[in-house]
Amino acid sequence: MLLALTAGQKLGIGLVAAAFIAFALVASFLLPRRDPNFPGRRMPLFVIASVLFFAGMMTAMVTLAREPEGEAHGSPETQTAPTGTTTGGPGETEPATTAGETETDAGDDEAVAGDPAAGREVFAAQCGSCHTLQEAGTSGTIGPSLDDAELAAEPAERQIREGGGGMPPFEGRLSDEEIQNVTAFVVEASAP
Repeated sequence: MLLALTAGQKLGIGLVAAAFIAFALVASFLLPRRDPNFPGRRMPLFVIASVLFFAGMMTAMVTLAREPEGEAHGSPETQTAPTGTTTGGPGETEPATTAGETETDAGDDEAVAGDPAAGREVFAAQCGSCHTLQEAGTSGTIGPSLDDAELAAEPAERQIREGGGGMPPFEGRLSDEEIQNVTAFVVEASAP
């Protein structure tokens, strides 16, 4: 999940966590060294400060780590398969196109750059925990199953690079060559 967070979300959570850790270290090491009876008479103040830091950390986690509306992994109605197919529920897959976009079969003259064999390894390591694809030996259940999808190269590569529909983007995490290899593999594996 940490990989799916934006830089701003990570920074916000990191800052709140740093303040919480600083408070814990000061209260554990510095204040008792200066005053061996710490917290002593100031126990209610110490408890209130501790509860506020804890509540702040939990609030930061809940608000900053929240997925945008409509991109929750668990909602089949809003899931978008990585190739221009949408899932309406378990076992249902139907083609989807956007204005000006046409779907192409993997078997068309569309050239797929990349090495499918190398893509299989990358898919198993990076994608298999979320997607089921028998060809790769994976059985993930977070994202849609790719076993019955007929994938076209361009929308598949765009989905892998940019993410969306609950899927994180892999551009920057995978090299261009790895993205092309994964694309070649999933297009080949889904060919009728």
